[in-house]
Amino acid sequence: MNSVDTALCDLQMQRSARAHGCVLNVAFNLQTVQLANAQLTSTLNSLLAEQASSGSGLTFELTESGLPEAPATSLETLVRLRMMGCRLSIDDFGAGFSSLQRLCQLPFNEIKLDADFIHNLAHEPRCRAAISSTLALGEALGMSVVIEGIETAAQRRELLALGCTQGQGYWYARPMAGVDLLNWLQRRNHGKGTDE
Repeated sequence: MNSVDTALCDLQMQRSARAHGCVLNVAFNLQTVQLANAQLTSTLNSLLAEQASSGSGLTFELTESGLPEAPATSLETLVRLRMMGCRLSIDDFGAGFSSLQRLCQLPFNEIKLDADFIHNLAHEPRCRAAISSTLALGEALGMSVVIEGIETAAQRRELLALGCTQGQGYWYARPMAGVDLLNWLQRRNHGKGTDE
């Protein structure tokens, strides 16, 4: 299945979730070579029109390590995606080598902090400081911060105490097929979720 087919399947699942009263943001990993594709935004516009969806329900994730490789022409694609209402996320933040200057230059509106920080939170005080600093940086830059790799209730409590409002990881749910995800969303939407 190519990336267009994958995007179409995900948008169809998003539309099904919406029909059942569930809001579902769909995130896609975006490779540097895809970002340089001049047809990316026009193809995406066509898919969104087909599925009666808007860009606001999509997040495109680009790894921090891929940012230095991104040619200057890719900035135009990033700006177009933002103009379409899409969210742009720097994935695995803290694991790569990009500078804070690059973070300020590119039109991202979300930072996904690498899971290694949460895995070492309990026994490494510097990880707590890095998480707190990233949360403060995100707030100062007007960017949301998502903490990756939350696996336990204790980790979730610690992150809430630090001011984290968004996270992902096995504590919330394991990866699942689209049909299972729709069922899981419906159960949560009807008050039967366990991660409130």
